[in-house]
Amino acid sequence: MPNPSAEKNILENFYENRATILYHETYHFDSTVVQPNTRDYANGPQSIWDQAKLKGAYWSYVTPDSYGCAALSIYIQEWFRSVFPPVPRKVYQAQSGFISSSSTTEADLYPPVNFSTVLPASFVAPSNPDIPNATPDASLWTEFRGTSPPEAPSSTATATQVSATSTCKIHVDEYELCGAESSDLFANVSMANGNGDTIGETAINYTYPLGMPINVGDTYSFQPRLGLAIMITGEHEGDYIQFTQGDLSWTSNTTTGVVSCTDGGWEPKDGPVCGREYGDTDAKKQIDCWVRC
Repeated sequence: MPNPSAEKNILENFYENRATILYHETYHFDSTVVQPNTRDYANGPQSIWDQAKLKGAYWSYVTPDSYGCAALSIYIQEWFRSVFPPVPRKVYQAQSGFISSSSTTEADLYPPVNFSTVLPASFVAPSNPDIPNATPDASLWTEFRGTSPPEAPSSTATATQVSATSTCKIHVDEYELCGAESSDLFANVSMANGNGDTIGETAINYTYPLGMPINVGDTYSFQPRLGLAIMITGEHEGDYIQFTQGDLSWTSNTTTGVVSCTDGGWEPKDGPVCGREYGDTDAKKQIDCWVRC
């Protein structure tokens, strides 16, 4: 590929593989997702994108390739540690102006979806197309687990309310490793709302056991369950972390204003201990920031 950094943002470049096919076919199994089973109302990244955009979430719910494309997109984003997941070729080209080296092959492989397709008569039309109406088959749980399924939460239960002006806490465990300054900073991040409920945390990653890279040129995009992603970049000069969330920007040294942070300092205080006979010692600091949420 002439431009790998751009091509990795195009989902079709990764779509044809055995894992995606297996994932797709699994969702055809009767009663796996919906009952009756899903059907191929659309196939291929662009058709799946168009279906979700033009027909709504219900059609995505009953189309197996929706799940395959979503899973593949998440996997590719995590593999490349990209800020955004890959999208269909035409969507990315329209957004970026980049012309893919394989643009001419898409029409033959993935013809446009026919949106005149009618759902099977056994489907009940949903009152709201964005809310799936299928009910899970409890007998399947009993068959595989040998026990009755747990009771689902009551639909009338009142969720814990958080004030629109409540304060969220962002906790960062920052690590500095021995090595080049361009690639030695990592962070494990968690975020809690005003009630103390966790609303986001760095997923366990066996490639990066100390957290995600936060180096200049390799910013970590931390996504809470609600709200905008927080862009996190560690800076050696000045020894701080830069945070950006939408139009809001602050550092770990910010102590007044809309955001307030505390920095516990490095342990060991002079940073990582490197080159010793018995091994290197990483440095760690803990940072807490309070921000409106």
